[in-house]
Amino acid sequence: MFGWGDNGCGQLGIGNTSNQSVPHKIEMLKDVCKIGIGGYHSLFLKDDKTLFSCGNNQRGQLGIGNNSNQNTPNKINSLRDVLQIACGEQHSMALTMDGSLFCWGDNQ
Repeated sequence: MFGWGDNGCGQLGIGNTSNQSVPHKIEMLKDVCKIGIGGYHSLFLKDDKTLFSCGNNQRGQLGIGNNSNQNTPNKINSLRDVLQIACGEQHSMALTMDGSLFCWGDNQ
């Protein structure tokens, strides 16, 4: 998996906040099957149905229990068996195997 462009909040998940002008290999996660891109945050769904997030967390859109930006992917421990993901500007959503829809982040 490769990412490039604006990385000011760590949304590329490469361990820093330096912008990338050429494709940069993202080695923090393996077996990613889906990616969600929001306003300066990212979601990574793995084949094993676990979900990770990184980037801007001003409104809690990373789902990790705090509001600190993250420049490496963090597992969202409160979710498992995730099938689908979506991101907005400052919110995130996940649909699980049992049909439950979870939403977090900015609700305005």
